[in-house]
Amino acid sequence: MRHRFPAILPLVLVALLATACQGHSGSRSTAASRSSSAASSSSSGVSSASSASATSSAAASSSAATATQAASSTAPAAPGTRASTAAPAPVARTTVTEVYIEPEDSFDRVVFQLGGTGTPGFSARYVDHPTSPASGRPETVNGEGAIQVSITGTGLPADTGVREYSGPDHIATANTEAVAEVVYEGIFEGTTTAFIGTQARSSFRAYLLTNPTRVIVDVNDPG
Repeated sequence: MRHRFPAILPLVLVALLATACQGHSGSRSTAASRSSSAASSSSSGVSSASSASATSSAAASSSAATATQAASSTAPAAPGTRASTAAPAPVARTTVTEVYIEPEDSFDRVVFQLGGTGTPGFSARYVDHPTSPASGRPETVNGEGAIQVSITGTGLPADTGVREYSGPDHIATANTEAVAEVVYEGIFEGTTTAFIGTQARSSFRAYLLTNPTRVIVDVNDPG
């Protein structure tokens, strides 16, 4: 009887080789999968870092925009006929030293210049019956309308060491279209009062400027 082992051996060897190749291929596939996963994780990390950077940049831009908006909010408000007010600094000790009118192209500017320390507050509003705060008596103001300007945080020269405005009580300037005159009342109980007589009940705006310190009232030309 002849033995068949020699015929079976080649088949066994082929099977073993096939199994070995399959195992090697599986190892390569697993390695490739691990490499792809690592690359994906790295890409995700870069994407997260980029997202965090973009979020940080957006936050910085937002803060800058807020700071810009805050800074721009100190600009004079748009003209209107409602009262315009601002509070004085806690340490304000000022005195009005000059009052004058500056005609401009489409409005007239009334300037109250002050000396002393700190910044004053102010209120500007139309009143139907101008009245002196000190005496309580009616005040005659030329024009169709009257804007009462009250500057707070002010004091007498004895308290501030600053010379007070000593010009005429009724101030007028040629070539004005909006302002008829300014009537200066003076200081009473920490507030300096003046009235701006206007040719009509025109819109106006009031605001504060520094270096030097000035309370400004711009009155638009009628019409």
